[in-house]
Amino acid sequence: MCSSDLAPAPISSSHLAIPIPAPGERPTWMTNSQGQTLSLLPAGKFWKGSWDPRFEFEGRQGRHPEAIDRPFALATFCVTAPEFQRFQRAKRGMARAWQRVTPFPERANWIDAIQYLNWLSEQEGLQPCYEFSERGDVIIPPDCLDRTGYRLPTNSEWEYAARAGGGTDWIHRSEEHTSELQSPCNL
Repeated sequence: MCSSDLAPAPISSSHLAIPIPAPGERPTWMTNSQGQTLSLLPAGKFWKGSWDPRFEFEGRQGRHPEAIDRPFALATFCVTAPEFQRFQRAKRGMARAWQRVTPFPERANWIDAIQYLNWLSEQEGLQPCYEFSERGDVIIPPDCLDRTGYRLPTNSEWEYAARAGGGTDWIHRSEEHTSELQSPCNL
């Protein structure tokens, strides 16, 4: 699970005493009580998608304007195995053996990620963004984006953060070179 896939819901000064960047301002930073660094990103507009027609498929739009209407935070580093083990020990009483030998919780699934995010929210005194049914199914409440807890970023939030104000087709540059950008930070 990549910590950069974790994002607190909208940030307001009434919930946390942190500097919130205004639209057009540069991102600021904070560290949570778990020692994770978060980049605080302002609301803003950007060009989402690519001009490349190869990426206009399955109903996806090509390049189009997109707006992020609220500030949000995105962790700057992947969640480490020790960080995830703290959650597992607190919730389940033990960690999985595979996490002792890998730097990242590579075998964590979506449910593990959601449970971790809710636990992290509780540790910070924030309202969890996800709920569970009696059967254990994940419920994404209609007000998920308005809650104060940690959550996975929306597709638009992730692309907005990854582009960092750039206007190229590729988030890392204007050419298709991705081999050096691959990392184990995927869920």
